[in-house]
Amino acid sequence: VPAAALEVVRGSLAEVPAVPSPRWLHPPVTPPILHRGFGAEPEGFARWGLPGHEGVDFQAPPGEPVRAAAAGLVLRAGEIPGHPYGAQVRLQHHRPDGVYVTVYGHLMPGSIEVMVGTWVQAGQRLARAGSQGFIHFALKKEGGGNGAYGDFVDPTPHLMGPLEGGTDPAAEGL
Repeated sequence: VPAAALEVVRGSLAEVPAVPSPRWLHPPVTPPILHRGFGAEPEGFARWGLPGHEGVDFQAPPGEPVRAAAAGLVLRAGEIPGHPYGAQVRLQHHRPDGVYVTVYGHLMPGSIEVMVGTWVQAGQRLARAGSQGFIHFALKKEGGGNGAYGDFVDPTPHLMGPLEGGTDPAAEGL
């Protein structure tokens, strides 16, 4: 809420503590249509020692722009032979409650537009979606300790706005 839209009844606006919003990530593709949610398909992810899908997949036709969900430092940008995510970008984000990393996987080989060690802005194009028809989007919190998921946490409660079809990830508990 902009400060101009607030009426201070008692005290001053400066005395109100600033609390960072838990919803700080923009969906990496437009429109944000969820293909597979966090924790889905436990039988398929058991081979990696996970109780289910460790991120979310967004539908994205091949070549669709994939954008940074938040401003951050590029930690990884490229293809890792044999890695399940294939061509990927990883960004580091410092938040009041800790250090996070967003992961963008299943990108089109050769389409990555950022370099390790550079700073990107929220919404900046990172790459293009690969041939799978979806991109993998994951969120890690350093020291997150999310049981068998390790540092992976569900990114949906941190996404701004509703997903395609009117689904509000925070309200729906997705």
